[in-house]
Amino acid sequence: MTARRVAWGLLVALLCLGIAVATGLGGWQLIVKTRPVPDPVADRAAARQQVIDVVRTNLQTVMSYTPDISEADLGPRTALLTGKFLTEYDKTMRNSVIPQAHQTRITSTATVVRAGVDSLSEDTARVLAFVNTTATKGDQSPSQSQNAVMIGLTNVHGSWLMESFEPKGTS
Repeated sequence: MTARRVAWGLLVALLCLGIAVATGLGGWQLIVKTRPVPDPVADRAAARQQVIDVVRTNLQTVMSYTPDISEADLGPRTALLTGKFLTEYDKTMRNSVIPQAHQTRITSTATVVRAGVDSLSEDTARVLAFVNTTATKGDQSPSQSQNAVMIGLTNVHGSWLMESFEPKGTS
């Protein structure tokens, strides 16, 4: 056998190996690329509606109060919150809102009139909510305000909890 024949045999073997590798890689890519991808959570209407409903219900709960509010009423409210927002809300309610509501007989009623999803994934969401607030101080006539608020949510063990509250504007 001559060196030339060995070189040709080696070249043919390497080319066959290269073709086999390229075919295998191409087949694998074809399978991977044609596999159906699940819809992103944000594309699911039911998931969007779920976080909007959570914000609508929970925001009205945490923003509304009467002069009879007490620290005992904070338990169900703080169960809707998590993270820094939970700490800030609890501190503000105990140190400011509850004493002021008792002293000046303030009633505050919040109603979410519109809400829309800004972003949504499996475990986090951001919802922009438009809130009408009516506050009545003692026997005075009610005052109304409209607020836009960006609410950050996080999914904790299957429940959406509010983790941030960012005012966007008031009128």
